[in-house]
Amino acid sequence: MKKFASLALASGLCAGCYSPKMMEFTYQELDTVKTQQRELLERIDQLSQRFDEEREARLTAQAEQSLTMQELRDLVEVLSTRVDDTSQLLSSNRRAGSTVQRRQSRPDAQRVDAQRADTSRYTLPDSADMMPASDDSDAEKLFKSSYMDLTLGNYDLAVQGFKNYLVRYPNADDLANAHYYLGEAYYSSARYLEAVAEYQTIIKESSRSRFAPAAYLKSGFCYQKLGESRLAERSFRELISLYPRTEEAEQARVEIQDLGG
Repeated sequence: MKKFASLALASGLCAGCYSPKMMEFTYQELDTVKTQQRELLERIDQLSQRFDEEREARLTAQAEQSLTMQELRDLVEVLSTRVDDTSQLLSSNRRAGSTVQRRQSRPDAQRVDAQRADTSRYTLPDSADMMPASDDSDAEKLFKSSYMDLTLGNYDLAVQGFKNYLVRYPNADDLANAHYYLGEAYYSSARYLEAVAEYQTIIKESSRSRFAPAAYLKSGFCYQKLGESRLAERSFRELISLYPRTEEAEQARVEIQDLGG
């Protein structure tokens, strides 16, 4: 339309048949077309941004659902182990109780035990008391062994180890570390959907962690592997905006150039 109006204006001027009012009307039409064009471009940008946000939300929800199912399976495995430990402890207590009863069945032992009677000694402990004790050294051992599996390329073992760590020690101070290395194990196993969910957990829950810039960068890498170039670029730009002086930001700038941004 703009081209047509321009041609009409030019031909009209050449013919000498355009009055000042007609020329003013034509320029107004051109301005109207330009305004509509800008509005359409803005609308397209808004729709594109909304599409990216909805796409990212769907990917995140899908990853979180996958992780939730895996977490439930891991939790069942942990609880099964604890049930086995509890059963062994109960069996041991029953054997000890049987020994006490045999001693009490003899007259001499019965008189001695009557003087020393203390029924609380033979009361089975609560289920909480029968659970395996967990202390800082246990948590540290589990974390270090999982990290060792990661560095040695035993990614499946590393995934299992870090997930068990997160289940057993939900209040640990280094949860961001565990989420990051779990993401690294997933990423190294080409499980990019699960990996990006772990990196996003750090971004949402531990933005002040030293792993936050790397989480943004690795999220972008995951999106690239998943064929989501727009989401990858968005992750890189957020990294540059929030942590502009980090090494990860420098690498994100390179990635954006490679994407043609």
